[in-house]
Amino acid sequence: MALLADKVVGAEHVALCPTMDLVAIVTRDGALIVHRTMTWQKLLTVPTAEMSEMGGGPTAICWAPDGRVLVLGHATGAIVLHDVERGEPLPARGDAPGRRLVRHDRAIVS
Repeated sequence: MALLADKVVGAEHVALCPTMDLVAIVTRDGALIVHRTMTWQKLLTVPTAEMSEMGGGPTAICWAPDGRVLVLGHATGAIVLHDVERGEPLPARGDAPGRRLVRHDRAIVS
């Protein structure tokens, strides 16, 4: 096996896409980054400040089975669905784009 790339990222949470060569990383400072695993091409970056508006840094991340949506669970109980292709949060029903989908009374952890 040949080493294609050597990258160091301070990761708090990591999730591999089930259908594509994508990896989602929540950094230690709370930012979200999505890269291609083979080329390390950065497809999406959501800065820490923007993540804070959504409910703080995610405490759990998971890909949808089709690999097109990344689900972020936050310590505040907020759940945000993030469309990776468009690079933005999906609107919740009856809510403005990027707002909380569901509110739980406890932190979401994986």
